[in-house]
Amino acid sequence: MEDYGIVPLEAAAAGRPTIALACGGALETMIGLERADAPPTAVFFAQQTEEALGRAILEFEAAEHRFDPAALRRRAAEFDTAIFRRRLRDYLEARFSESRARRAC
Repeated sequence: MEDYGIVPLEAAAAGRPTIALACGGALETMIGLERADAPPTAVFFAQQTEEALGRAILEFEAAEHRFDPAALRRRAAEFDTAIFRRRLRDYLEARFSESRARRAC
């Protein structure tokens, strides 16, 4: 099991949605059908059982029209290497600034 959410992002970059267990990295990188604030990129299932996966597949088939390949690619682009580096740099700079400010007192 890949737990960092990379495989669903690779699928999204190709314009394809994901059916994933609702845990780990997929929850951080993918957007489920139940969210109304952004186009969906995945169908999640809560339990690692045949029945739960079967229900997720049926849910996916019923909602297939809701998955927009362009929106999927845009979601994947949010995790691009350059964006990751910028966010990491911004985070580290903010923490460093906070640390320096505490020492100045």
